[in-house]
Amino acid sequence: MGVVLNQALTILSAWSICSCMTFQKRFCERFNTPITQFEKRLFRACLYPHALTLAGLIRAINPGFFDEDLEVIQQIASATSSAEVESELRHFRYFNRMSDHWLRTKLRIRLSGKRLARVVHQVFDEAGTRELTSS
Repeated sequence: MGVVLNQALTILSAWSICSCMTFQKRFCERFNTPITQFEKRLFRACLYPHALTLAGLIRAINPGFFDEDLEVIQQIASATSSAEVESELRHFRYFNRMSDHWLRTKLRIRLSGKRLARVVHQVFDEAGTRELTSS
């Protein structure tokens, strides 16, 4: 009986550690990225491809242009479940639809919500959590 109880406690302990890992930590492990490079790497991975070439120039001219994009990355960094991330993605998509800045809306110089959802999906799937649904 003691052996079974110890095994059960070990399994529960491993599960609680895994379920409390943040998205940032999971991302960094999955993509072999130092924690200090998390924001930069996720930002570049989720920008629309055509926005990559313009991002540096836009940041030089208007340093706050990508604040909303960086904010969503910072918000999902501490998420421990795909449900938390889904909530942030809904907010981000709403913001993009309501934005009146033509660079964000017409030219899509911003993070791609679909690319971000795809990365989140990869990270949480590998950890064995439920799939992220896109809306």
